[in-house]
Amino acid sequence: MRYDHVPKYCKNCKIQGHDEEQCYVLHMDLYPKEN
Repeated sequence: MRYDHVPKYCKNCKIQGHDEEQCYVLHMDLYPKEN
C-alpha cells in the first residue's frame, strides 16, 4: 500500500511535523536564537 502524503515524524521526540534532521532536541543549533 502506498500513501501520497505521509507527514514527517520524529522518532526521537515523537512529534509530528519534523524528522530527525530538523529536530531541535538533537540539533540545538537549529533552534532560533533569541535577541
